[in-house]
Amino acid sequence: MMTDYKPVTCELHSHLEDLIVIAKPVSLRWLDEDQKQFNETVKILNIYTRNHEEFIQVQINTETPFEIRLDRILI
Repeated sequence: MMTDYKPVTCELHSHLEDLIVIAKPVSLRWLDEDQKQFNETVKILNIYTRNHEEFIQVQINTETPFEIRLDRILI
């Protein structure tokens, strides 16, 4: 299965893992699948790979957790 996923740097990946460990809400900017930009304070719950793409699972306040593909995070 081919995707347009572009791997992120090891530095970003490690930073996201650190944020999971400290479990502190962080400000994050990202694009959704339709290229709509978001800027929210989120808690990063998990990081994982599926179909050769990497994702983080995040939560805003007490809302239902959702995922963001790592290459859609805006630095």
